[in-house]
Amino acid sequence: MIKATVLFSAIILILTAIPPVSSECHIGYILQECTWSWWNDTTISIYVTDKNGTVIIDAIFDSTGDGCTTSQNFYLTDADNAPFHAIIEFTGEGDGNEYVTIREGGPFGPWTTIMHINRNWGDPPAVHEFYFDCDGLVDPPEPGDWDYCEADPAFICSNHTDDITLSAVYGDGVGYTIYWFDDESFVPTGNPADYEDDMIAQESPVDISPPSETSVFYAWAFDTELETWSSDSCEVTITVYPSPDCTVSGPAWVDEGTEDVVYSVDFYENATYVWTVTNAVITDGDGTHQITIDVTGLEGEVIEIDVEIETVDECICTGSRVIDIGEPEPPPIPATRPLGIGLLLLVLSGLLKFTKRT
Repeated sequence: MIKATVLFSAIILILTAIPPVSSECHIGYILQECTWSWWNDTTISIYVTDKNGTVIIDAIFDSTGDGCTTSQNFYLTDADNAPFHAIIEFTGEGDGNEYVTIREGGPFGPWTTIMHINRNWGDPPAVHEFYFDCDGLVDPPEPGDWDYCEADPAFICSNHTDDITLSAVYGDGVGYTIYWFDDESFVPTGNPADYEDDMIAQESPVDISPPSETSVFYAWAFDTELETWSSDSCEVTITVYPSPDCTVSGPAWVDEGTEDVVYSVDFYENATYVWTVTNAVITDGDGTHQITIDVTGLEGEVIEIDVEIETVDECICTGSRVIDIGEPEPPPIPATRPLGIGLLLLVLSGLLKFTKRT
């Protein structure tokens, strides 16, 4: 009994020590607003965005009636989208014990307080702005610096057809327009309109068609108020891996008496080959780039061969081949001299002998 208890405790200890693998993050608020008809009307607004500019929280509370009202909401986001940018604004004078708490933890907790802002009687209007991640407050991006730039996805196969999303943030992301170019030596200095023929895309995030080969894109930020460009660019690389070719080689018609028929695809180092054959049996090579099948006794059947190839770069292709199974070809008829010519020669030979005798 003691050993079982110790073992159970050890298991629990191990499980609790395993870190969570999820990157989900519950960002939310709890708010209390107290209003009184004989005091100033107040408004509380909560506005939170992630690093991509996606709005997480956009809520406004107007004071109505008397008494205190408490409200709370939680929003699921991805921790990788941090840092989050919060702007909390109080209008009018404080009407009581009003507060806003930004926290992480979901509707049932446990909760981690990110920021708590309290306003008392008669406090003046105020705006509170701060940056945070799922663990607490963080420093705001430095003006004049690239916060980040990235491509999603950054690694693709040559047969990739979906758009690629380019995104970048310069400084705090406010008052800047992002322009994308593919020339490393290009440095913009004038009006953005002068470079329309040179730019790949504008704004962030923005979708572009997938490149056919590994490509590098450069983001430049333009200050729309000062009309100046960032001092440097931010570089994004999209790596393109070659996709495999799943063309199946081999005969399209096979004699039903053939025991070993070979079909193959191109060979790729350390690739995975998955073959599926209907109405026939793979006798050799399953899991490789070349297989052998047995079609004995399958006259009149139609065989379908399917293959999937996945390379070490996780590029995948699929291919198929349809084969007809027929009767064995009859043996060839040996060549013979036509009967009519032989008979004619025999007659001519007899006439010649008869003429000599007479």
